[in-house]
Amino acid sequence: MSVSPLLDVQILQATADDYDEVMSISVGIYNGMDYLPAMYHRWLADPKRSMFVAKSEGKVVGFVSFLLVDNGVTALLQAMRVAPWRRNRGIYKVLQQFLFDHLQSNHPEVTTIRIKLHVIPRPSHLAD
Repeated sequence: MSVSPLLDVQILQATADDYDEVMSISVGIYNGMDYLPAMYHRWLADPKRSMFVAKSEGKVVGFVSFLLVDNGVTALLQAMRVAPWRRNRGIYKVLQQFLFDHLQSNHPEVTTIRIKLHVIPRPSHLAD
C-alpha cells in the first residue's frame, strides 16, 4: 500500500470487489468501446500482470495496470484511468510515480517501461 498525504490517496492492489467502482470511473472511455470491462477479471488472474486502484475517502478515484513482457524485462502500463471528478488534481501523477517506485522495488529486472496509448483519430485525419 502507498499513501500520498498531499492528495489523501491510497494506492492498493485491485481486487474483484473493485470492479464496479473501476467501471464507474471508466464510463465513456473510447467512445463506449472500452476493453477493460471484458478484461478486468481475466487480468486479475494473470500472474504477469499487476493492477492497482487509487482510493480517496474509501472510493476508487484511479486505476492502473501493468503487464510484464519480454521475459520480465519490460513493463507495459495499460488502462490508466482517473475518475472524471478527480481529474487535473494530480491523481495520474501519483499513480504513475507509484508504478515507477513499485517496479523499481519489486521488479528490478525491468529495464524498459512502455505506456500503451490509445488515440482515436479525428475523421478529418482519415479523409483523403
